[in-house]
Order: sequence, then C-alpha cells, then structure tokens
Amino acid sequence: IGAENYSRQMSEVIKTSIQQIVDSGKKVVIIYPIPEMGWDVPNRLGKYLMKYGHINKDTASVAYSVFSDRNTQAIFALDSLGESPNIIRIKPSQFFCNTVVQNRCVSHIDGVPLYFDNNHLSDFGASFIVGEIIENL
Repeated sequence: IGAENYSRQMSEVIKTSIQQIVDSGKKVVIIYPIPEMGWDVPNRLGKYLMKYGHINKDTASVAYSVFSDRNTQAIFALDSLGESPNIIRIKPSQFFCNTVVQNRCVSHIDGVPLYFDNNHLSDFGASFIVGEIIENL
C-alpha cells in the first residue's frame, strides 16, 4: 500500500466511524491539527530571554504557510466530514495563528509558553482549546 492510498483509506475509516457516532445521536469534538514548532518552546524562550533580556511577540514562531502546507490533507479530511449540529470543530490555528502576529503561528503569549515541548500544548495553551470545547458543548 502506498502512502497516499493508506492516507485515503484511513481518512475513510475515520470518516465512517465519526458518522456512526453522530448518527447515534452523540456529539463528536474534532480537534484540528495543532501547529508544531519544531523545537522545545520553553527552552528556546528561556535562551532568548537570557540572551536579549526580553521576548518579542513573534519570538519562536513559525510561518502560517508552513503549518498550512504541512496539514492540508488532514484539514481537508476533517472538513469533508460535512456539517452536523453534533460535530463540534475546534481549530487551534484560530487561536495560535494570524492572531498575535500576522502570517505566523506563535509559541507563546506575552512570554507564557503555549507548549511544554515542540508540539504538545502546555496547560496554558490547552486552556484555549478546553475553553472552546466547553463553550460549544
């Protein structure tokens, strides 16, 4: 099985599973891809702070285009699930990308890390996602 064929098959399996859950009357919360930084965020912010004495709002950020290009297929697959009042879509990029800095996905807000490593959200970062889930349930 080629990688593209495998991705297509997995997408269909996930889509079928979610549809079965929705058809049974349950709510499904779909969390879209979280922007990956590619480096340990707290470590990088700490080094930057020690070296320069301050952290800019775009320090340790990645280009939105990098995030978008890397996740195009996953986002397309999740978008293709269709609309339903029982599907709740949470898009972390709405909090972390094109908000604090245009065309960038940030790794911190006012120096507080959104990640505890390179791609896992810290409690602070996760609070944005959890808040959105609670608001939409």
